[in-house]
Amino acid sequence: MLRRIVGSCLFPAGCFLLVSLGVGEWPGIYRLHRQLPFGATNSVVINEQSSTFLTVAQGLPANPSLDVASIVSHPTGTWYCIPSDYKNAYAEQFNFGLERELPFNIIAKVTYVGNLGRDLDVAPYNINQPVPGPGAPGPCELLSNIAPGVASDLYAATDGLSSYHSLQATAQKRFSSGLSFLSAYTYSHSIDNVSLQEGGGADGPVPADPLHRRDFGSSSFDISHRFTQTVNYNLPFGKGQKFNIKKSWVDKALGGRQVNMILTAQTGLPFTPVLANSVANTGSTSRPNIVGDPAISNPTIDHWFNTSFNVPGAPWFTPTIYTFGNSGRNILRGPGRFNLDTSLFKDFVVTERVHLQFRGELFNVLNHPQFDLPNATIGNASAGIISATLGTPRDIKLGLRLAF
Repeated sequence: MLRRIVGSCLFPAGCFLLVSLGVGEWPGIYRLHRQLPFGATNSVVINEQSSTFLTVAQGLPANPSLDVASIVSHPTGTWYCIPSDYKNAYAEQFNFGLERELPFNIIAKVTYVGNLGRDLDVAPYNINQPVPGPGAPGPCELLSNIAPGVASDLYAATDGLSSYHSLQATAQKRFSSGLSFLSAYTYSHSIDNVSLQEGGGADGPVPADPLHRRDFGSSSFDISHRFTQTVNYNLPFGKGQKFNIKKSWVDKALGGRQVNMILTAQTGLPFTPVLANSVANTGSTSRPNIVGDPAISNPTIDHWFNTSFNVPGAPWFTPTIYTFGNSGRNILRGPGRFNLDTSLFKDFVVTERVHLQFRGELFNVLNHPQFDLPNATIGNASAGIISATLGTPRDIKLGLRLAF
């Protein structure tokens, strides 16, 4: 049985410090502001292979006693911190568009879409991170005078901001003459100062400097250009089609066929450079200094960007000792994605009420590799090298569907 008891005390900075004893789930921090000054969570690890594992009927053991006075007067260890004015996030959405009907049952649309996020949850960061300087990393000035025993204080701020603006264009053909399609293109940019709560992307250290957060940059999920094309086409062969086939056996062989396609092409995701050997001496990672453009004209999976480091003409250099680097968040871009899925359907009429459909579906039919982000650790021998792929290779599925 693992227990977690959480208590709080108000510090002059206007925030609550929450002490955590034991092991628990971090997302619970976002519920604690509704049940201050105390909250308790019991976590149970059950070994299903044991003959004496716990059952719900047995209930949960009581929480251990908590000496509130001692915790408030002499806080130690790792604490969680939330602002006393914890805010609810909200979004402002707006759009404006033009629509035009074209010949051949085609509808064209051009739309501007915007979204502003305010008071967003910020991924918890240590506001008690040691100040850069010589010697063993010491306590941060923020709590050294009022709580010198606190080793780290993970702060869950709600001052995150985001901004998304996009131009979206579509052309859609309604189903007629056996054909329908949808073409869609999006040109967009999303920026924020919050990293992804549940992982994903490659933000690097966020924030780079907890006491001076300046991490406004492209969102980890930002895709500048994205094009999709879908097509559904009933081949014009067979009874009642443009090319009418009167012979029954030819109609059964060539008629009742449908081909479909989904094409997706997009630019790559952003990522952040990280310094192999931090010189800030804060006990955490940091970023390098950037003095030039690291982009190259013909990137490959073995050399995605210019990784030259600490040499004349290089874009990357080690920062001054006991400082954070000046590289921004998500200033580099990974490889784009290209994928084509297709399918072929063939309908057979068994009786008037019974139909059989053969379905052949091919995912990533071109077997095009989708590459992951490159190694972004500047000063590492593997920097700029892509060593992993995403998604799956070509996948073929065959099936029969009986409708009656």
